[in-house]
Parts: sequence; structure tokens; C-alpha cells
Amino acid sequence: MLWLTGPVGAMLLGSVAVIGTGQPVDDAEAEDGSDLDDPELPRAAVPDGEPAIEGPPAADLPDFAVSPEGGIIATGSSGSDVLSGSPLTDLMDGAGGADTLAGADGDDALAGGDGADALDGGRDADTLHGEGGGDLIRGGAGGDHLFGHDGADDLHGEAGDDVIWGGLGHDLLRGGEGADSLHGREDNDTLAGGDGADALFGGNGDDLVDGREAGEATDYVNGGGGDDTLVADAGDVLTGGTGADAFLVGPWTAADGAATLMDFDPAEDQLVVFYDPAAGALPALSLAPDADDPDVTHLLIDGAAVATMATAAAPALDTVAFLPQDLAPALPG
Repeated sequence: MLWLTGPVGAMLLGSVAVIGTGQPVDDAEAEDGSDLDDPELPRAAVPDGEPAIEGPPAADLPDFAVSPEGGIIATGSSGSDVLSGSPLTDLMDGAGGADTLAGADGDDALAGGDGADALDGGRDADTLHGEGGGDLIRGGAGGDHLFGHDGADDLHGEAGDDVIWGGLGHDLLRGGEGADSLHGREDNDTLAGGDGADALFGGNGDDLVDGREAGEATDYVNGGGGDDTLVADAGDVLTGGTGADAFLVGPWTAADGAATLMDFDPAEDQLVVFYDPAAGALPALSLAPDADDPDVTHLLIDGAAVATMATAAAPALDTVAFLPQDLAPALPG
């Protein structure tokens, strides 16, 4: 195993390494989300000249070069590599194997390649692609773009205003701090915005889309296609989309303002209300029409509004599921 060190940082490349001058490599362009099925990420340049360290055939070795700006350009081997970036802008591709890529400072572009990879963007605005396999992807500080692609991926935006796309597989998307945009895309995904004013889109599949957070920001929670479960926090706006969806509210919703249910349909959707059994007597559940708009109905717990249904059809009170709070889904993460 070999560590390469120098002014650009340290890099663990495996058992051997090939080092050379490299050819200029154009800067990577982050995807805008319009075409996620076949991302084209630049690969590292193959160094010129003789290798500095003798070892197995070059096909089994990571490639390493330094960009004109001083950042690291690296492509991993077919095995499991550990690639660490510099304080500048780095471009790293894990290729085959279960790789670990860490970007450090700079606006980095990391691609895991095949295998179950771990990617961490570090600070600044990074673009991270898990590609094949079930990957763990962390954006770190800064406004990052995360793409899971294939496999059951675990994606965390962390600090900053992040954009996260799940792709194929049963993905977990967690926004963290900041105003994040989360897109589950295909299959049955779990999305949680975290702190900040988030926009959550489940996409296709039976998704769990959770707007709960520590703060009071308004989230926009959209289930998309499939039979989704949407959890509202105070002031959130929920849209189930197509399918038979479940809308979940509770005492945490009443504390700072009712959630708005945009497309609740009592013919196919389910309204679930949780209460705190530790508060004492079973609270009173009631429905009340809006004083100004006859097409709006308010759902109240002990007289406090927890949900507003912005549709002409309201559920009958005996069709509302009323459950103790310990049966509510745990906050994803």
C-alpha cells in the first residue's frame, strides 16, 4: 500500500502507483439533472513516460496526474481503492471495486464507478456520482449535487443547499441543513429534508416522504407516482400525486401551524392523525369548514388545527385513523 504526498495533498492508491506528467484534462461539468441515465464524467489522463514505480500490469493500477491548476486527477483500479483529494478542485473516478473517495476542499467531481463505494465531497460545491452498486454518498459542507444512479444508495446532502437524485434502487435521501431539493426517482425510496425549506419529490414507487425537522421552515412534500406515505411538519404543503396515499399529521404539526393537504381524496387516500398518549386523556378530534372558503376543511386536535384540506371533498371523521404517537414512523436518517 502506498501514500503519495506533496503540495497537492496525500493520496492512498493501493499497493502500487503510476505517476507521470499527464495530459491536460478539461474541467468537469456538473449535470443539471436533465439527463441522469448516462452521465459522462471525464476520466483521468494516462501519464506519459515510464512508470516511477514498477509493479503489476498498468490495467491493475490506479492512474494519477496533477491538473494545470494543481488539483488531483485520478482513476482507480479494478480493485478497492482509497483516493483522497487536495485543497484544490479534484477529479476522481473509483472505477471497479468498493472504493473510498474523499474530495477535501475545492469544487470536486467524484464518481464511484462499479461496486459499493463511499464518497465524501468535503467542503465547497461538489458533484458526486455513485454509479453502480449501493453507495454511501455525503456532500459535506457547501451546495452539492448528489446522484445515486443504480443500486440502493444512501445519500446525505449535509450542510448547504443541496440537490439530490436517487435513481434506480431503494434509496435513502437526507437533505441535512439548508434548503435542499430531493428527488427519489424510481423504486420505493425514503426522503427526509432535514432543517431548512426543502422540496421533496418521491418520484415513481411507493415512497416515504418526510417533512419533519427541528426548525419551522415550510417544506413542499410531493409523493409523485405510487402509493406514498407523506409526513407533514408544521406549515408544510403536501401533494400526494397519483395513487392511494397516506397523509400523516400529529401534535408536532399543531405546534407552529397546520399543514396543507393539496390533493387529499377521501375516495382513495388515508388521513392518519397521531396523538401523544403521555398528555393524558384521549384528545378530541374534529373537522370544521373554513369560515371563508366552503371548499376548505380544517382538521383539529383539541381545537387546534393540524391539517387543512384544500379540496372540496373532506373525509368523514370515522374514516380518519387516530393512533398513538409511538406508532408514527421514525424520522429517517
